[in-house]
Amino acid sequence: MKLAALLLVAIPAMAQVTVKDALVKHWKTSQDFTLAVAKLMPADSYGYKPVPEELSFSQVLLQVAGANLGACANASGTKRPAIPQLIMDGGLGRQK
Repeated sequence: MKLAALLLVAIPAMAQVTVKDALVKHWKTSQDFTLAVAKLMPADSYGYKPVPEELSFSQVLLQVAGANLGACANASGTKRPAIPQLIMDGGLGRQK
């Protein structure tokens, strides 16, 4: 009987979670994890590549940022903002 009462209370509460809520939670978790990893990598190692053919650490972060911009734009129905060229150049190792 207690289980039935608990289910009657829990089911409407679970139904209140929207796709938007789930995405916001996922992006917040992803943000926290990505920032933690980025902070642990020493600044002078952002150019590290496991092998020459792979992306550097900073290039991977730029890929993640670009994917997040695209996903947020799709979810909100807005145009994806561009990553500034200065940031792209730095991530690709083309610093002047």
